[in-house]
Amino acid sequence: MTTRCACIAGGLALAGWLAACGAETTAPREAAGTSAPAVLPIEHDGDWFVDRAAESGLDFVHANGMTGSFYQPEMMGPGVGFLDYDNDGDLDIYVVQ
Repeated sequence: MTTRCACIAGGLALAGWLAACGAETTAPREAAGTSAPAVLPIEHDGDWFVDRAAESGLDFVHANGMTGSFYQPEMMGPGVGFLDYDNDGDLDIYVVQ
């Protein structure tokens, strides 16, 4: 590619980029006049999350084998996945050390 073609291609690319990044020319939208609150209150009917690991038999303690040498497995945390492994319709938990 010659220098002239490169300059023309660069100029066209720059012009397209500037045209795409131009200022917005449309007027801002006005908010609809409603008397409803912006956020509706949520009725709190108890705990959202309940720890049921012990009653379901899940006993997992992560031990990363820290040696202080910063190997890749030491720096990466454990993982958890939920899937229906046995096709019984219930989610099974898969915990990776």
